[in-house]
Amino acid sequence: MSFAVAVQYFTFPLAFLHRTINSHPTSYRFEKKLDDSQPVLGMLVMNHFWLELVEIAQAAGLDYMIIDLEHHPRDGELVANACRIGRLAGFAIFLRSRRTDAESIGEVLDLGPCGLLLPMIESAEQLDGVRDGIYLPPRGRRRPGGPGNRWAKQADYEGFKSTVEDHLVVLPQIESQTGLKNVQESPTTRSRRPWP
Repeated sequence: MSFAVAVQYFTFPLAFLHRTINSHPTSYRFEKKLDDSQPVLGMLVMNHFWLELVEIAQAAGLDYMIIDLEHHPRDGELVANACRIGRLAGFAIFLRSRRTDAESIGEVLDLGPCGLLLPMIESAEQLDGVRDGIYLPPRGRRRPGGPGNRWAKQADYEGFKSTVEDHLVVLPQIESQTGLKNVQESPTTRSRRPWP
């Protein structure tokens, strides 16, 4: 198993990374480095967060920023503005969600990140629930709304699919022995891309 990203003590297996070849401009540099097997460097923002931190991180040469919503509930408008600044600047902003059920994932995506850090992933079934929260019908159950709609170039299924769904970066966070065991036992075709 190869490892793509290390943030603090968290490690993300490349085999579970959901991404596409045609990258969304916001996450292009991040994905290009992964495709070229280059290390990526970013920050996980847990305690202190303000909008200028996005600019500081980008100016420092970081590849991404993860804003923690799991342990630190934050003002939705502040987070949505950070995602907007990241998109406009071509800097990848990920959000770590509190939960991974479809409804919670939809709420986080409404804020407009280019990617998600999913806490406590232990099974492919959990990723199926995430898929339902990311994709619009017929592939999932998401209903778009909020500032995240500004991503889409057109407000129809194809517009959301081509500009949001197809380019969202998903980083499952394996934090338990059960999750690690299940990743190691998953067939490569399933773990390479947990959903179509």
